[in-house]
Order: sequence, then C-alpha cells, then structure tokens
Amino acid sequence: MTNDNNIRAAKYIRVGSIEQLDGQLEDVHIPGRMDENRKDVLIYCRVAHDDDFVLEFQQKWLIDFAYDKGFYVKGIYRDIGCSLGHNPERLEAMLSDIEKDPVDYVLVRNIDRISRKAASVLKIVKRLKKKNVEVFCADQDQVFQPFEF
Repeated sequence: MTNDNNIRAAKYIRVGSIEQLDGQLEDVHIPGRMDENRKDVLIYCRVAHDDDFVLEFQQKWLIDFAYDKGFYVKGIYRDIGCSLGHNPERLEAMLSDIEKDPVDYVLVRNIDRISRKAASVLKIVKRLKKKNVEVFCADQDQVFQPFEF
C-alpha cells in the first residue's frame, strides 16, 4: 500500500547553490506541504582534514537523523579541509542562501561543526536567529542554546 507521504526521489546534495544528483533513487519521507509541524532544515557537514570517508559518514548520519525526526532536508552543505584559520566557503554560502530563503533549522552533528571558536559560533547563531533559524545539534538531539551573560 502506498503512503502519499512516501515517494521515489532522487537523492541530491547541495554544494553551495549547485544541486548534484547522485543518480540513486530511494524512498524518501516528505511531510505534506500542508503539514504545519514540518520543519525545513539545511544540513551542514564539516571535517577539518581532507577525509572523504568521514565527511560522507557525517552526511549520511545527519540525513538518517533528519529522516527519523521527520525533517524536510532542503539542502546539504559540506566543507572539507577547514580547520582553524581557514574560511569555510560552504558555510558562508549556506548563510547567504538562508538570507534569501530561511528554514527552521541548520542541522549539524554537534556545535563544533559550525566553528571551534566560541565567538564565531555565537556570531553565526545570532545571524541565524535574526532570520528565525535555529541550530539543531543532532548529537544532543536539541536546539543549541548558547549561554549568554
């Protein structure tokens, strides 16, 4: 029996503003457009070293997490080889895209995927909050709540 919320869809990743089809079809649950509880998310993955395996694992883990939570993934942004002192280009692209088309959450494995510098994290979180976008940390299964003085 077919559920109207389950469709055959091409998996894609969004790298900046470019969507790349990976050619595989899979069953994807997409909450209906009228579903008032639907949460639209962008996934952000980052690894500090040039390690495709770890990046792919992080991405798959977050896609599965989003699926289990019933989130609608609107795009995936990935930075590789970004460590302290390097500019995460896809993070900046994602933030720019959010300015034009806000979502409910940016989904990350944990908050240090945004940045390992507390000041940078707070700056980005404040920028997102201006658009009513929150950072959802999958490892903690909750929205990131920074401690403020």
